[in-house]
Amino acid sequence: GAPRNPRGRTGLMGRGALGLWGPNQAVDPIVTRWDAARGLNQVFAVNRNGVWMLPGGIVRRGESVPEAARRAFSEKIAQESDALFTQTDNRVVYRGYVDDARNTDNAWMETTALHFECSFTVAKMLKPKDDKATWLDIDGQNEAFKLMNSSHRRWVNQIDASLKQRRKQTGLLELVVAWNRIDIAKRVLDDPELFEQRRREQVQRAFQQALMLAVDQKHDAAIAVLLLDYGAKPEDVDLERLFEGRRRDVFEI
Repeated sequence: GAPRNPRGRTGLMGRGALGLWGPNQAVDPIVTRWDAARGLNQVFAVNRNGVWMLPGGIVRRGESVPEAARRAFSEKIAQESDALFTQTDNRVVYRGYVDDARNTDNAWMETTALHFECSFTVAKMLKPKDDKATWLDIDGQNEAFKLMNSSHRRWVNQIDASLKQRRKQTGLLELVVAWNRIDIAKRVLDDPELFEQRRREQVQRAFQQALMLAVDQKHDAAIAVLLLDYGAKPEDVDLERLFEGRRRDVFEI
């Protein structure tokens, strides 16, 4: 017989407007960036019929979820987004059933929400293609964000809380930089058992700190040079923090 909606009856029989009987797979890329000048996260969103949503889409036949995320997002920006998907780690925020007006008793939508956190350099490159897409401030006082699709807003708030908590925590590499111990830094960077302490983001944060200490003439730049060999990127340095300059939109520099 026909597959049955796991959430029960909808009042609509058959496949309806959906392409497949049973689950129809979608993807929702959650692309965020950090606005250092204002101290908040932003999320890339598109306006569909007056509602701000994530730039998602249907997973096509023969397409993987990451491939679908790349295609759906690329359709909404003014240039290629290869760097976002080749230089950025992603993680699954949600996978499963979603409420959708097209759901019937025998066909329904499921989605995978993937988070991509932009580096400073990548974030500057990602410009909306038109006025139907924008970077939304993840802020409860932002009227546009408050009107975002409720499921999407819940996932974004979850990401925002996680990112803020992570920024409050000092990683092992950052502690080593503060101690100015290049010997311990080499151990952290080379020891297979300490992989979780040297992910791309942690290396970049430690590099930022090493440069700040060097600018303040508290340490030399030896550890910063070492971190360059392990993936730290000068172009991703937060210049606003490094030089405590005027507050400005760093994405327009």
